[in-house]
Amino acid sequence: MQPICDALKAHIPEILQEWRHITDEEPWSSLPEGHRLDNLPQVAIGLFEASICDPADAQLHAEKVEAAVRHGEQRRAHGLPETVLLSEYYLLREAIWRYLKRNFPAADAGEAVLRIDNSIMLATRATLLGYHRQELEAQGRWPSPVETLVRESPLLQKARRGELGPVG
Repeated sequence: MQPICDALKAHIPEILQEWRHITDEEPWSSLPEGHRLDNLPQVAIGLFEASICDPADAQLHAEKVEAAVRHGEQRRAHGLPETVLLSEYYLLREAIWRYLKRNFPAADAGEAVLRIDNSIMLATRATLLGYHRQELEAQGRWPSPVETLVRESPLLQKARRGELGPVG
């Protein structure tokens, strides 16, 4: 798993360039250039660390969730519709998958993508929470949902039970 972890983190610019390329290929999911990246690199790094590098580390999961929450808050502040969030994570997953397919054996890449998919689902939920943070705070429901996401992360739970298979 460590070779994939190291490669993903070392090649963030390449993966984000692929993300931009896919965004251009699929103009229906495109964003204005000035709104494309914001803190997406930090979200991507958090995804890699929590899903591939050390999925048993609760602090890494918390950092991933916090980066995703900030991403949602930023998107809301920019006045973008929440549907953009779903498109962004789809595009990020596709960019990561393309990178892995080019650089790793299929079995290793496949297991890594399954873990990343799990992490992306959690990050998407956290981003949506960040997007709707003001409403949640007004209802007295913040930060409980964020803490719950970290505590109940399926990857974190599997890693702690020793159920994650080796990759890389």
